[in-house]
Amino acid sequence: MNRANSITVIILLASISFSCASKPNKWLSPTMMKDYDKYRTDARVTQLINALKKNNVAMGINSFTKVPSAKIIKAAKSAGVKFTLGTNNERVEELSRLAYSLQMVEECGLTIDDMWFPKAKDRYGIKP
Repeated sequence: MNRANSITVIILLASISFSCASKPNKWLSPTMMKDYDKYRTDARVTQLINALKKNNVAMGINSFTKVPSAKIIKAAKSAGVKFTLGTNNERVEELSRLAYSLQMVEECGLTIDDMWFPKAKDRYGIKP
């Protein structure tokens, strides 16, 4: 198993735009979710990616909601944004084996270098 399969999931929010990207089911109705990419215009995607990059925040790839799309992930990767993998984990039925996230890792050519990991001082509460 490669390290990308065992990443501890940490979703960070840089802005409402990022929050919507990682958990759109909180803001979009089920009817709108099926057209999710339609609401992510190129201008909005660029704004999202710029905010993530500027604030050094990772983009979550969510297996439960199956967002963001490969198109958005590839654009974020090109900009140097890091990624996390997640499922929401709010209800038992939301637990999964990260199938969509791992599919996007493969499809978008993400490598271990594209993943976000907490620094030791953040992970273990080590003070500088």
